[in-house]
Amino acid sequence: MTAMQLLAQTTTDSNDLFGGFKDFFDSDVWLVVRNVFFFFLVVFWLASAFWVYKDARRRIEDPWLLAMAVALGIFPPRRSRRARPARSSPARGPVPGCAAGVGADQRGVGRAARAHRVAVS
Repeated sequence: MTAMQLLAQTTTDSNDLFGGFKDFFDSDVWLVVRNVFFFFLVVFWLASAFWVYKDARRRIEDPWLLAMAVALGIFPPRRSRRARPARSSPARGPVPGCAAGVGADQRGVGRAARAHRVAVS
């Protein structure tokens, strides 16, 4: 199959607004592009795993640490927890057990700055 035949498969004769996109994603050209992309994705992933192994082997003598470094290089940990809100946000109110409330002028200011402000005043 020549390149012209592959490109001819991606054209449409209908008046559908997205007909060209539908024809492209149903064509053999899209299958080739997608498969080549996944092939190179796997090749780069394996190359990075090999590079992690070579680099860790050069730096680490303990075989268990070497195995853990390579495992973390191949399968990096995912951060699945959401960020927690601030402890004393106005929506949640003051921090339990805190005798001094947070004034409007002190919101968003760290402890060190508050302590300095109280000491200077």
